[in-house]
Amino acid sequence: MLTGILLHTPRWVWILLASLIALGFAQAVPRRMTPARATAVPVAMAVVSLGGVMSTFSAFSAQPLALLGWGVGAAAALALAHTVGAWNGIRWLEADRRLLVPASWVPLSLILCLFITRYGVSVAMAVNPGLLWHAGVAMPIGFIYGAVSGIFLSRSLVTWRLTRQAMLDSVPG
Repeated sequence: MLTGILLHTPRWVWILLASLIALGFAQAVPRRMTPARATAVPVAMAVVSLGGVMSTFSAFSAQPLALLGWGVGAAAALALAHTVGAWNGIRWLEADRRLLVPASWVPLSLILCLFITRYGVSVAMAVNPGLLWHAGVAMPIGFIYGAVSGIFLSRSLVTWRLTRQAMLDSVPG
């Protein structure tokens, strides 16, 4: 059965996976980035995540529970990432007016988590479409998507905070 699923997966899915892995590997080297660029990947991944929940459950009565799961997951992961200082290594470089974002494998892990979740949900829909009608399935899937989004969004908040503080510090007065 697994072989059949893999063989019937459209080629573009594997191309997308390769592109996402490349994006994740790019995050695994230290980079100097503008604030906008530093927040682009995290915000895009959060939007993809929320879109995944909305599109997957759009035809199902369980969509509100999936969205609730997304919100709870995002809030919990955002708070946890903030509490543990998940992105404390990001620094503002005043001379460059850019952020120094240290190497991290976390974005690759999160990207793969999103891909695997989306792929698994798609396979589940193909094998057993009625499965997504159950609240016991919708809410945990929404939670996974939301938790990944929360961790990504925590990076955006750190970069925004550092940039804002740098701008305030550079104002004469």
